[in-house]
Amino acid sequence: MLILMFTGFFTGLIFTGFFTGFTIICNNSFWEIVKIDVEEDQDIAVIQNLGSDTIIIAGGTATNGMYRDKDKYQPYISMSFDNGKSWQKKTDFDCNEVDELHYKDGVILVSAFKYDRDYKFIRDGEWFFFKYKISDNTWENLELPEGREGWIMGIIDEDTYIFRESGESKDYADYPSYLKTNDGGKTWTEHSLPHSLQMDGYRDMFSMESLQGNKMWGIRTHNARPDDNDTTSFQSLVSIDINTWEIIDNIILGKRITVEGESRLKNTHRIADIKADGETLYLLGEDEVKGNMGYVWKIGVNEKEVKVQDSFDLKDKQNPSRLFIHKDKLIVNYIDISTFFPTEILLYKNFSEKSWHQEMFPSLIYSFMSFNNGVLMGIAQGNEIYYKQF
Repeated sequence: MLILMFTGFFTGLIFTGFFTGFTIICNNSFWEIVKIDVEEDQDIAVIQNLGSDTIIIAGGTATNGMYRDKDKYQPYISMSFDNGKSWQKKTDFDCNEVDELHYKDGVILVSAFKYDRDYKFIRDGEWFFFKYKISDNTWENLELPEGREGWIMGIIDEDTYIFRESGESKDYADYPSYLKTNDGGKTWTEHSLPHSLQMDGYRDMFSMESLQGNKMWGIRTHNARPDDNDTTSFQSLVSIDINTWEIIDNIILGKRITVEGESRLKNTHRIADIKADGETLYLLGEDEVKGNMGYVWKIGVNEKEVKVQDSFDLKDKQNPSRLFIHKDKLIVNYIDISTFFPTEILLYKNFSEKSWHQEMFPSLIYSFMSFNNGVLMGIAQGNEIYYKQF
């Protein structure tokens, strides 16, 4: 078993299979809570099972609130190839905090941050990226073109990665640009959205990007300009070919509407998450015009028709967050922010069922959550994690 330990915080987590060799400390008939042995001053921030017997555990030195001493808070990586009997530690990262991790096809991409000063409430510094190949156990620095900054969007295959450029390195307003490498980061090409998505006057925004095969899906939000006889504000679901960077699909979702007493336009389809299942897309969101209702919309890519797959009640200050699809199951996570400490709620059902099942997440959880191969998993507290096999 290969176990890697990182400091810092992650998003986009993955987990497959069942835990073995861990201690179950609680079973409330739905969630399993397990405790993992780590060093005394270490917290777990993320765990990922990469398939076979390769597992990544992420954590860091316990800290006092948001404070980070830039001279003392250093990441490390410990690797075990024999299920924890012996360890190899890597500490020579020139950064303070690991922020994100992506994995696919035996490649791990890590984004890390180095502080210009001690981090309390202001985060100033520089981003670094690292690449690890499991097959040959090698780490490399991954350098973007000079003067460019961004964040990892995803891995297409062993040598092809896509980054989204950040506003600090390019003044693109609401029109993002992307960096792509086909040779593992040796060379990069820059790509912009098709011209038809870039309308003058900042009237269009493109967000919620999601890589699915050779397509990048995203939500186009268009703002009307009556002076140009452009009277309709709308949202559409757009896919772009990441090889040609041309539009493949452009599926209208709904209008953006002025509601009396509101200072901004309301969306009939405010999207929180996008998931693909073959040639079918599922969108999680809410209708801001009607209110008090969350939706899972189903879209056949060939038919380009938007249908309601399911709906669920939402109260004020409850927001849809994540959507997971597994075989014949729909799984929805939404957040209640009506109290000082937000709470996470889980809904799940078979496609054929009329009613949803509801479960509360364990208390004191982090917002990190993963789903892969029917396993939903997240960080509970300290060295505890929760999971559920669907």
